[in-house]
Amino acid sequence: MSLTLKVATATTVVFTKAKTLANGMLMQLIGASYALTSRMKATQTIGETGTARSRCTITWPYQYTNAAGLAAYDNIYVTVETTVPATAPQTEVAKAPWLAQSLAADQSFTDLVVSRAITFQ
Repeated sequence: MSLTLKVATATTVVFTKAKTLANGMLMQLIGASYALTSRMKATQTIGETGTARSRCTITWPYQYTNAAGLAAYDNIYVTVETTVPATAPQTEVAKAPWLAQSLAADQSFTDLVVSRAITFQ
C-alpha cells in the first residue's frame, strides 16, 4: 500500500506502508539516512460516546548547518485532525475532508505556514 502526496506544484513523494498499528498505520519515505526518513502516521480512536478522533501526522525531516558549522537534523510536523461526534450526520461529516483540503490549498494558509504571516481576509 502506498500514498502519493504533493510537496510542490509538480513534485510528489510516495509513502509506503511500514507498519500496522493497533489503531492505525505508519507509512514512510526512506531518505538518504535514517534521520532523513519521512513518516506519516494515521490513527483513529473512538471514545465511549462514539466520538471518533482521527489524526494524520507527517514528520518531514531536514538537514541544516548549525551555528558550530556542523550538520544537524530537525523535523517539520504537519497534522490534520478531526473530531466527529457519533451524532453527526454523514452528509455533514463528508464535508470535513473538503474543508481540510481547501483550507490547506488556500494561499492564506501557505502564507501562515511559509511566511509566518496571518493574511486571512
